[in-house]
Amino acid sequence: MSYTPSQLLARPSGTNTIDALLIDSRGTGPGLWQVERAFDGQVLTYSFPSSVSEASQFTSTVTPSASALTQAQRTAVRDILAEVTQLTGWQFQETTNLATADFGFFRDDPNSAAGVGGWRYSYSTSTQNGVERVTNFDMRGFIAIDPGAYDTPTRGSFAYELFLHEIGHAMGLKHPFEDGTVLPSSSDNTGNTVMSYTRTGAFAETYQAYDQAALRYLAGVTTTPPTAGVTIPTYPNDLPLYRFFNTRQGYHFYTNSQPEAQSVASTLPQFTYEGVGFGLLASTDASALPVYRFFNTTNGTHFYTSSVAERDSVRSTLLNFSYEGVGFHISTTASTGPALHRFFNTASGVHFYTSSEAERSSVAQTLPSYAYEGVVGYVRPFTAASSANNGAPEVTVHVTGSSAACPCPVCCGAMGPPIDHAAWVGGSA
Repeated sequence: MSYTPSQLLARPSGTNTIDALLIDSRGTGPGLWQVERAFDGQVLTYSFPSSVSEASQFTSTVTPSASALTQAQRTAVRDILAEVTQLTGWQFQETTNLATADFGFFRDDPNSAAGVGGWRYSYSTSTQNGVERVTNFDMRGFIAIDPGAYDTPTRGSFAYELFLHEIGHAMGLKHPFEDGTVLPSSSDNTGNTVMSYTRTGAFAETYQAYDQAALRYLAGVTTTPPTAGVTIPTYPNDLPLYRFFNTRQGYHFYTNSQPEAQSVASTLPQFTYEGVGFGLLASTDASALPVYRFFNTTNGTHFYTSSVAERDSVRSTLLNFSYEGVGFHISTTASTGPALHRFFNTASGVHFYTSSEAERSSVAQTLPSYAYEGVVGYVRPFTAASSANNGAPEVTVHVTGSSAACPCPVCCGAMGPPIDHAAWVGGSA
């Protein structure tokens, strides 16, 4: 999926206790941090600026008092980010590279408050087929804590709750009593959300129920499958490849089995059904090329390859890959239909493939971290009118990053070209 400017901000959930905490619920998209992950890789990075010049890379409100967090404060940040990971599935990695870090955490007193937290973003666009599309996106989040007063934030203290509150702002949460949707006064308290100004009970040691729901919503994590009410269609005269997007881990899942697709739609809340990707071949077709399927028991993803040599190598050397047999068939001949193109994402270590020539061109021209690896086979066009997106789903992958030699243990060496899940992620705030 590619984004228009209006699709950057999160769409409202329709639930008051969630929308009252969302800073950016004025759009039609997944949320700003999800978009940042889409453009910049699945892992969000953070750093601890130690000077005015370093802190200024994250916000323009820095004062001469900006300085590094104490070790106790850094521990609190790491613990809170670990909690966010448990809630959302977002991965955080500490870095000393402030130029590329997504978050900066430091001490400062820009407005005489105990702390502040927030974010900024910028993007550029180009017109594609008459539609304005976002081509580059950059997001920076930060918190600044008043120097000296809150240097030892222990669980159960006001200082620790302050860190929860400000990191909540950096993640995309607002105060529940201002800006758009608000909570009823009867539920606007710290027993429900650390973003409230109304104290009730002891200081919070974790995010509260409303905070948890809002963070999970921003990450695309739901308690009810978003496609639970969807009936996955059958196409008696066609061989479709059904496609899903895992909103939590940021990859696509593909299957040619309608029963499996229906089971995924009905029981796995993190998977959103996106329609039919393209048409496949019957196993009896003269040009049929089997695509072998593996399940990665380490991270829960699937891996596909049409190479017998690679299949055998994976089976003998990668013990965490469980072989599941032939997944489906593509073609060896160009007369079948569109070429299936493959890219390797050097930033995240996954593969992306598409049968759309326009999309292939867009990825090659605008995403430098995607190394084009050529055509892996051919597929049938799928034009069934009842397909969820008319047989031509758009899957533009938005990731930036530096080029590098292929580090993938599966596709390197003398092995043939694999077909793998796409890495497409939405999200952030």
